[in-house]
Amino acid sequence: MTVMKRIYFTLFLGIIFSFNVSAQEATFNIMAPDTVPPNEIFEITFVLKNAKGSDFDAPDFNGFYVVSGPNMSSSYSFMNGQSSQELSYTFLVKAKETGTKTIGQSSIVVNEKRLKTDWTKIAVIEGFKMPKKKDPFDDFFNRRDFFDMPESISPKEENPYQKKKSKKKKKTYRI
Repeated sequence: MTVMKRIYFTLFLGIIFSFNVSAQEATFNIMAPDTVPPNEIFEITFVLKNAKGSDFDAPDFNGFYVVSGPNMSSSYSFMNGQSSQELSYTFLVKAKETGTKTIGQSSIVVNEKRLKTDWTKIAVIEGFKMPKKKDPFDDFFNRRDFFDMPESISPKEENPYQKKKSKKKKKTYRI
């Protein structure tokens, strides 16, 4: 009887997980800025979501120097009964000259089917300034209370972290 329960339980779990995996569609996209300045390094990332891929084919980077890449990263998460995974290939590139440049299609194989990204145009404009990325640690380390003493204490006052001296007068009795 326990063998049958194990078989039914295994089948039940298999059915549940197959519905969960089949509900998510695989996507393959490119993430790149629309406008960049010349002679500045920036990222172009190809992202595959909700699938395992193989045989990544990088596009032609005509008009760009490839400084680094492909740099691969992957992640998997299972939250509230939903699983997701992501595979990304990042290139650091630098424009050779001003003008509008086109990045060709990139492709990857998923379940014996080749997924492709769209063609992407990037304008290289003289005088354009890239927005600075915000460092998440800036707010933490630039706080006044992280490095300084509390506002209520001045250097002339006693150190609040040391034990204060007693102000009782000592009385001496002689007999």
